[in-house]
Amino acid sequence: MGLLDPQGPSQGSRPALGANRNNGSRAVGLRSVARFLGVRVGFLIVFGAFSATAGCENAPPPAAAGSNEVFPSRGGQGLNQQQIIDDRWASIVLDESQRAEVREILEEASAGPVLPLVPARYGIRFEDTPHAMAIAAPKVEMAIFNSSHEPATASVTYLDSRGRQAVASVRLRKRGPIAQVEYRVPGDDAVRERANQLIDLEDRLGVAMEEAGATISGRSAEAIIRASVRSNHGRVLSSGMEPEHYRFVLLMLDGQKATLTVRREPGPRVLSVHGEAGLFANDQRAESLEGAFRKSLEAWGRSPQPETPGLGSKEAGPQTSSVGQE
Repeated sequence: MGLLDPQGPSQGSRPALGANRNNGSRAVGLRSVARFLGVRVGFLIVFGAFSATAGCENAPPPAAAGSNEVFPSRGGQGLNQQQIIDDRWASIVLDESQRAEVREILEEASAGPVLPLVPARYGIRFEDTPHAMAIAAPKVEMAIFNSSHEPATASVTYLDSRGRQAVASVRLRKRGPIAQVEYRVPGDDAVRERANQLIDLEDRLGVAMEEAGATISGRSAEAIIRASVRSNHGRVLSSGMEPEHYRFVLLMLDGQKATLTVRREPGPRVLSVHGEAGLFANDQRAESLEGAFRKSLEAWGRSPQPETPGLGSKEAGPQTSSVGQE
């Protein structure tokens, strides 16, 4: 009849309605799956694009390597792309024009005059002493226990106005000279005399540095000390110069100690070397230590370094390349 039953469809129409419901449920399920897959696929696409972009932005440049050797992965599955080392730039050899360009760039970036790189003018350099000792010690089966470096020191032994013996000295450091006054027999009555002598000596050093520049020579320092002592009514007994020197204490295999002293000498000798080994002065071990040090020092002298005024430069005067022995 054209009217619908208020109690629901007739039994004859239920299968069709049930089929429609199943079809609708299937359609709704497919749409849900499609929507879910669409979200997942979209997420994967966006995530993949973001990962690719981030990887491109954060990936470090290929590292240079010293050789073409590439090590396999831990699992033994061969190499992946990240393990391949690009060392195209590790074996580049600059031609002369490229070297000149690099030197020009470095010289423009440096402050002050650029000194040429030259080997040691007389075959050895006093400044190479620590490097040479570090190589020489293992060759004679010794280990460096400790080392010290002392600048050149000018000293004057004198009697003060009351007859007490004292020593005034000036250490010629690169950072500037430093004065010191010590009494042989210290006491309360010597404190004031020591302070007065030290103040006068420091004042004279300050004036000398303003006139001569940042550094003063050993002879000038000795003359300044003598003048300071006399101005305080003292009497000079003796004076002397201790050259700049390195001192190394080494341990031998038997547990005994050896020493090597390297002094920067004035005049015709560049430096002097003196070694001692053991409690009873084992000459053979001392000679071996001195010989290994000489060879190492000569090897370092052949390596180019900046030319500096003073020892080993054109201003140093006539000197020889031999290493003297005390």
